[in-house]
Amino acid sequence: MPDFPPLARVQDDLNKSAPILMVRKYRSSTRRLYNEEGRDIITKQILSEEIAHRLFSKFVSRLGHIIQIKQNEDITSEQSVRRSSPLLYAVCCLNGLRFCDQPNLINTSDHRQLYEEVRDMLGQVVLASPLPVEELYALLIMSTFEAAPRPAYEYIESWLLSGICAQQAISTLDFVQILGNLTMGRHQGKDKQYLSLWNNICLVNLRFAVGTGKPTTIPWEHIQHCPSILNHPQASIEDGIILAEILLLSVLCEKPRSSLLLDRDGQSRDLAAWEQRWAHLLSKYPRHQIWVHLLIPRTTTASPKATLLRFCREFAYLMLAMRTLERYRPQNTQKDQKQSAPDGADAPSNDDMNDSDLPIDIFQRYARDHALSMAQIFLEMSASLVEELPKFHYICIAYCLLVLSECTERLRNPLREDIAQTIDDVCRHYSRIIHDLPAAMTVALEKVKLGQGQNIPSKPTRHSTKTRIWAPSFRADQGPIFRGDPDQSFNVPMEGRGLAHPEGSGLSNGDPTSFNSDAEMLSQMNGIDDDMLFAALPTVEDFFENWMTGVGNEDTDFTFLG
Repeated sequence: MPDFPPLARVQDDLNKSAPILMVRKYRSSTRRLYNEEGRDIITKQILSEEIAHRLFSKFVSRLGHIIQIKQNEDITSEQSVRRSSPLLYAVCCLNGLRFCDQPNLINTSDHRQLYEEVRDMLGQVVLASPLPVEELYALLIMSTFEAAPRPAYEYIESWLLSGICAQQAISTLDFVQILGNLTMGRHQGKDKQYLSLWNNICLVNLRFAVGTGKPTTIPWEHIQHCPSILNHPQASIEDGIILAEILLLSVLCEKPRSSLLLDRDGQSRDLAAWEQRWAHLLSKYPRHQIWVHLLIPRTTTASPKATLLRFCREFAYLMLAMRTLERYRPQNTQKDQKQSAPDGADAPSNDDMNDSDLPIDIFQRYARDHALSMAQIFLEMSASLVEELPKFHYICIAYCLLVLSECTERLRNPLREDIAQTIDDVCRHYSRIIHDLPAAMTVALEKVKLGQGQNIPSKPTRHSTKTRIWAPSFRADQGPIFRGDPDQSFNVPMEGRGLAHPEGSGLSNGDPTSFNSDAEMLSQMNGIDDDMLFAALPTVEDFFENWMTGVGNEDTDFTFLG
């Protein structure tokens, strides 16, 4: 029996009798996608045919695997895409610029003109429905990656655009037919392609719903279509990894914020159940696993998507640790006020505070441990994978460094030095291939160096990328402009360092702390009140929201840390 049987057809067949859909069958209509039909970025002389070819090829070869289109000839064939969708063709070329070997094309008038052309076409296609599948891919790509030219800071709201993409996909994809084919054993290659497209759309929307604290805009009954992909005989291990992340993020979205917290042991019942279900994918080298008709062999190298799944798992735990601190810190403060109040004086009360000794320092350590695990996983990524990361992961690693920078102010040696070195290593790994550090990462780095007594200029100078010297400029939360050797890894000596173990980090093995030698470090904070640790940090949701609204760009003060 399949692990994930398709949904019952009757649930979807109800749409067939919807009044508006029935009336539309008898109405003639003309659908116009673009203002200038038959023209593209080459005929409009925005790019030459030679440059467009190079950019399209770069996109397919470097980013195609992220959204699972490398094996799809309809999407990876340049001439086919150019004929069928001027928007998708322009989007692929725009996102191929991040790997361009011609610096004179980056952040130029040509880059700006190409970006504006994509924006104009995006505005046109969202008004047409149903959209062709190629346009759905274009919306997905623009939701996943950052491609705006600099220096003007612009950010496309991924939560909004992926939500629009999902609504359009519901109109375009015939789930009744797809799921019916799976149920009857009529397996078609297009069904696998469409389910893969759908799952990637859901993944992006859920990522930014979790990150921003907004509700997912995709109906839950349609998210429940995602597991059906494993019933297709062409399902791959990457399909399982993407599904695993979808289900993890679904837990974070679906559960009330107040109920999804860590317990005293650093555990979450919901996340533990998820980990148990997907343990075979969370290992560094996935084990044998049989799904219906599919035998997945042991891999010899860590799958990039498996690495990203472990990264997301650590981010989920970091998020819950910060939520738990946010929940317990006011209770701890009220308890201290009550204990210090004079006899007969009124003191704050909290009916929900049942614990006489809330372990604030324990949850602070959990937050630190999971942030360290995120940092280590990032350092394990090859340079090419860091180049190819979606913008969601850049925001996550920036927040991770802010959390770690808070720890360095209050920890004693040697752990403080270990964490400071980890922050430095992450920034070096990031800036070896990306021209500028985001402002949040620069703040974290400066915070650490100032704590170590090092003098840092207020505006670090920007070195030429040819020197490969690490010298971040204090700029906006930039989209990536990539340089460097894509096959080069960042080798960081981990022996003796205070980094959490990448496989466990205390999450799967029942041990909530990944290194015991410093278990009491956070309770020895040089006389600083434990309740103040992380108090100045924004919540994860506020951090994502501020990142996307441009807080911290080069024309404004960066104020995340108060």
